[in-house]
Amino acid sequence: MFRSQFRPRQFVSLASLLLLLGCSQTTDQPDGAPLAVEKDKPRPTTPTPPRANTQAITEIRLNNNGETVTLQRTGTRWLLPNHRQWAAEQTFVRGLLNGLDSLAGAEPVGLYPKEAAHFGFNKTNEVTFLDKTGKTLFRVAVGAATNDQHAAFIRINDGPTIFEAAAPWFANTHRPTWGNRTCWQVPASLLTSVRLQTGGETTVNLKKTEQGWQDLTPNPMKITPQFEAGVLPKFAHIRAGGLHFNPETLRGRKPIAQLTITAAQAEMTLVFFEGESGDWLAGYRQGYPVVFLFDRNFLQRATTMGPTP
Repeated sequence: MFRSQFRPRQFVSLASLLLLLGCSQTTDQPDGAPLAVEKDKPRPTTPTPPRANTQAITEIRLNNNGETVTLQRTGTRWLLPNHRQWAAEQTFVRGLLNGLDSLAGAEPVGLYPKEAAHFGFNKTNEVTFLDKTGKTLFRVAVGAATNDQHAAFIRINDGPTIFEAAAPWFANTHRPTWGNRTCWQVPASLLTSVRLQTGGETTVNLKKTEQGWQDLTPNPMKITPQFEAGVLPKFAHIRAGGLHFNPETLRGRKPIAQLTITAAQAEMTLVFFEGESGDWLAGYRQGYPVVFLFDRNFLQRATTMGPTP
């Protein structure tokens, strides 16, 4: 019968050797000292940022240095409930939601609060995402933007890790206003008339007839195909450069121009006023809770072959 030559004394010696080898990794460390870690390398609280269920988000609150903007979803549209349900800029809201989807690839770059100032967290700039019950689902603190503006430094749910997220978080959270700046948008093929009155005179009076577009002013110009292609579409989509939410600021001011556009059965009238210092125009559309702000040369560009305003 085969018999092992391995004796108990040899086993004890082997066990002692293994124990010695196992302890050799810590013999360079003083008693009670932690293992050495790579210097200045942050260790995230989670391997990757958590994923958010964007479908459950019905409210977004943006806090920028104490000024709060609330966005609420009604159906598929996002509105500003504190400004008479005025439509928000849908593109920017989608940018915030898409930013959540892109967090999976965010890279840890620093630690909070140790490196807060270095990464631009010296101001309060926070986005909170909530569900229909008011429960906070996700909170993102936004620091500075990267040099190319294509990414930003963020913290997630008050965690200590600072991430670099490849999404325009900084741009989307530093909007001067979140209100939709589009005051008129129809298919260009539906336009039927354009009339501009300035200084008590009708300076533009275009109408679509069975023979095509005609100029009805006393000294009519010939409507060329180039004019139809280059100028008329500008009146199908009018978008302001900015807006503010208090039409009462126009009370007592004298209008300087009025633009009236019809398309199919719809009509839009935009009344223009002088802006402060004469460097911009304020446009008001009846019944709208906002004032649209335009560049001073908006009307001139709109009626010429220049760039679309």
